[in-house]
Amino acid sequence: MTTSSQVNGLRVSSVLFGIISIVHLVRLFTGPEVFIGSHRLGVMPSLVAVVVFGSLSIWLSRLAGPGCAKAKVGGPAEI
Repeated sequence: MTTSSQVNGLRVSSVLFGIISIVHLVRLFTGPEVFIGSHRLGVMPSLVAVVVFGSLSIWLSRLAGPGCAKAKVGGPAEI
């Protein structure tokens, strides 16, 4: 796997996590009722999902930043 494909994978993952975070954010403000069986699912899981998926999206987008393409993959770390 080349560095370019790894960066593209990070970018795609970042966008997907961002979309999931936005969908949960919309659910927080619109408040549609979600039922699992006969149990009502509150909005608290969506709040947790916004934080988790939003953090993952930001983290992966920073990893895929412009400096990432210059890094050697699998090479020795420079000190």
